[in-house]
Amino acid sequence: MNTCKSCLVLLAVLAMGCSPSESEPVVEENEVSVDVNYSVLLTHNDLLSESLLNANGQVITLNPAVSSFESIEAPQLSYRDGTLLSFYTGGEDCTGTLISFDFRTSVSREFTVFDDLADCELQVKSITHSENAIYLVYSIPGDGLKGMDYFLRRVDATSADGTFSEIQLQKEPEQIVFANNRVLSFQATLMRKINTGWSYMMYPARH
Repeated sequence: MNTCKSCLVLLAVLAMGCSPSESEPVVEENEVSVDVNYSVLLTHNDLLSESLLNANGQVITLNPAVSSFESIEAPQLSYRDGTLLSFYTGGEDCTGTLISFDFRTSVSREFTVFDDLADCELQVKSITHSENAIYLVYSIPGDGLKGMDYFLRRVDATSADGTFSEIQLQKEPEQIVFANNRVLSFQATLMRKINTGWSYMMYPARH
């Protein structure tokens, strides 16, 4: 009998020790809600435009602020690196338009390209960019592989008129990307590194 009483007393002491003290403050857990702003690019009726959104942990709403990105014709090619995006669209007059837009600084640049060639059979296969230049690979009918010649063109994004230089490629490129201060041209069986300094690859502009 004494053993049972001792056990009951011990359990009561343990229960009292585990209960919160009256002087100890009770911490209430509040839900953490973080407000986030989103920028979404949407294509509608052949136009690319930006929609601004606000979101928290529960709802997403439209941001009534005016976007600094002006709607453009839906591009044929695009490339993104961080907040910097580049777009290419071919024109009916056999030229093309390059647009770069930095969503962090809202700085936009636009250049007309291929007005020196005016070749309506020209096809742009891929674009990429660095901070100060935009690169395109394109093909035109010629004496190369499959009856086509392939070129890599560098457009100076810091110039007012889109000053450019270019080199001819020996292989048909699949895609180009900019990495480690190089333009990487990917072919089916070859990855070719091209120095962006252009010290030994400079060619005069065609007229």
